[in-house]
Amino acid sequence: ASFSYKTTRIEQCRASSFHGEIIGQPRAVQALEMGLSIPGKGYNIFVSGEPGTGRMTAIRMILKKQALTGTLQDILYVNNFSRPEFPVLILLPAGKGLEFQQALKGLVHRIKEELIKQLEDTTDSSEKKSKIDINPDLLIQKLKKDFQKIRDHFSDKVIINYLKGVQEDLNEYSFIFSGADADTIRSAQFFLRYSVNLLVDRSGTAAAPMIYENHPTFSTLFGSIDDKADNRDDNYPPFLSIHGGSFLEASGGYLILNMVDILKEEGLWDHIKRSIRTGLVIMQNSSGSNQRS
Repeated sequence: ASFSYKTTRIEQCRASSFHGEIIGQPRAVQALEMGLSIPGKGYNIFVSGEPGTGRMTAIRMILKKQALTGTLQDILYVNNFSRPEFPVLILLPAGKGLEFQQALKGLVHRIKEELIKQLEDTTDSSEKKSKIDINPDLLIQKLKKDFQKIRDHFSDKVIINYLKGVQEDLNEYSFIFSGADADTIRSAQFFLRYSVNLLVDRSGTAAAPMIYENHPTFSTLFGSIDDKADNRDDNYPPFLSIHGGSFLEASGGYLILNMVDILKEEGLWDHIKRSIRTGLVIMQNSSGSNQRS
C-alpha cells in the first residue's frame, strides 16, 4: 500500500524544543529562570522529577546563560602573628589573590637574600671566626623598598596591617639565623609563616562559578583543617592547614547538589541550611574544633 501525505505535518508533530537541548519542559524552564532572577537572600531552588527527564541538563544550560551579577572575589588566609590559631582572612578582587601570593613569594626571596648578604658581608669584614649576629634594624632597612612596593600595589587595609606584622615578626625573630649558612637560610621552614594560602583563585574567571558537588560531605562542602601531623614542627603555621570546599568555590555563583546524596550523611542537611541562613562556612578537623570563614 502507498500513502500520500505532506511532510509539513510531520514537522508539526515534533516535540517543542526550549533552550536548544531541553525538550518539552517549558514550565520547568520558566520556573528555573524566575527563581534565578530573584536577587533576594534565602531564595534557593529545589528541582524534582523522575530520572532521565533532563533535570541536570536544564540546570546546567540555564546557569551557563546567567550573567554575573556581583563581583567575584579571591579567598585567602595569611598568618596571624599574635594569635596563629586564628588566621587572617583576606578577600580580594578576582586575580589579585594570586598576585599577592606571588608578591609574598618574591618578598621571602628578598628576605633570604638580605640575610645571606648580611652574614657574608659581616664575615668578610671580621678577622675572628665567631658567631655572626643578625642586625634586624639593618635587615628591615634593606627591605624597605620591597615592602613599599607591595603596599603601593595593594591598598587593602588588612594587607597593610599584615605587612606591618611581617616587619615586626622579622624584627623579633630574625636573630635565629645568626651564624647560619646560606643553605640553611634558603631551606628554612621558618619562612612558611610569610606565605599565602590561596583557597579560591578567580584568575581568568569572567562567568559566575557553577560547581556541581557529586560527593557531598562535611569536608568536600565546607572545607577542612588538617590536624597537626607528627612530621610537622612548630614552624608549620596553622593557616596552611586550611582547605576550602565547594561552598567557597561556588561563592558568587551557583552550587548544585543532589538531595539524595546529602541525606545519606547525618546532620549534613541541617549544616547546609545553617550556612545558607548565616552566610558562614564552618570548617572542622578530626578533633572537632571549628574555624569560621
